[in-house]
Amino acid sequence: MTLRVAIADDHPVFRQGLRKVLELGGDIEIVGEARDGEEALELCRREKPDVLLLDLTMPKVGGVEVARILKEEIPSIAILVLTMHDSEDYLLESVEAGVDGYVLKDVEPGELKRALRLIHKGERYLHPAVAPKLMTGYHKRAKAEKKGPDPLDILSEREWEILQLLVKGFGNKEIGEALFISEKTVKNHATSLFRKLGVQGRSQAILEAIRREWVKVS
Repeated sequence: MTLRVAIADDHPVFRQGLRKVLELGGDIEIVGEARDGEEALELCRREKPDVLLLDLTMPKVGGVEVARILKEEIPSIAILVLTMHDSEDYLLESVEAGVDGYVLKDVEPGELKRALRLIHKGERYLHPAVAPKLMTGYHKRAKAEKKGPDPLDILSEREWEILQLLVKGFGNKEIGEALFISEKTVKNHATSLFRKLGVQGRSQAILEAIRREWVKVS
């Protein structure tokens, strides 16, 4: 079966070379080329290719946005990103936009054709060099979401100082001496931070600070 492919890349020499490589063998038909995001959208709406081979950094409309729009308008078109970018941010944005595959521009022609065939069948394809980075990106994001807001978004600076000293095992008198404030003032600040954290007492406050990964204990 002949695979109908559209190419979207802002470099004409690269597009022409890619066309020649993909059309060798006669099993892939290039139905059109686009030099920017707007042309890519128009081309796909008009030709409805099986697969769009999409660069990420293009004028007018970026590749990630092109993918988002097409997945809403014409979800039957499989999208394979072909880019030089291997950063976690590009990967996460592309995957969340709904792309079906992601390969780097140093991919071998045979592997590129294989990726096109796989995503047309409904499978997913990731270039071996970027798969670990995608996992790392998701791990970092999950960790950041678990960590929650910065402590100073919730506590005052003085309450944050007291919480750090509580974690170190300081008593109220020791905290007062370290911060040059009275023991009564320490108690008032501690009561306030307990209320803000929704805990009862210093032990729970320490556990909450560790859970939020605000502090580390050895």
